[in-house]
Amino acid sequence: MRKRRTLLICVIGAALAFVAFFAHNPTSGEPSFDGHPLSYWVASAGSEPPDLVQLWKATNAFNHIGTAALPFLLKWIQYEPSPLRVTLSDLFNRAPFKSYRFSERIMQTKAQRLADGAYYAYYVLGLRAMPAFDDLCRLMNETNRPSTAYAAITALSCFGTNAVPPLLAVGANTNYPFHVQAQSIASQILHPPASAPPAQ
Repeated sequence: MRKRRTLLICVIGAALAFVAFFAHNPTSGEPSFDGHPLSYWVASAGSEPPDLVQLWKATNAFNHIGTAALPFLLKWIQYEPSPLRVTLSDLFNRAPFKSYRFSERIMQTKAQRLADGAYYAYYVLGLRAMPAFDDLCRLMNETNRPSTAYAAITALSCFGTNAVPPLLAVGANTNYPFHVQAQSIASQILHPPASAPPAQ
């Protein structure tokens, strides 16, 4: 009986260790660069304020990993912050005292950093990310998930003139919640500032 109890404890302990390992190492299957998984580089690119040295390293990581990053970027860009988190952040932003740091801390979860960093990764990849284009167009139309829809619009800006037709299509719909932003992004693609780099 005692041996059976000891064996049961060992089995439970091993199971808990297994679960803990994967809970703290959610990067299984991710491509990596320079000893760090993709999520490390994406989260660092989405941090506020940005660390320019880290951003440069993340750029190298995205260029090295290439299109293998796309399934993960598509997943991470679909982050929807909870309504409570958004409400609290809004309250701090509207407060008469300077509370923007509290607002940033409320919103800057790891999931949010991954969503923000995913945009930068799309920017670095440019036209190499075209396999994700149709999925981003689909996400752009999921207005029941506003953060995801808006993130998809901004990500489409990284695809150059390829993105203009779908952006103009939603921009022409005044019932679309981000029609003004879609029109603005399409206009910037068609008439970029002189210093803007072309899509890669």
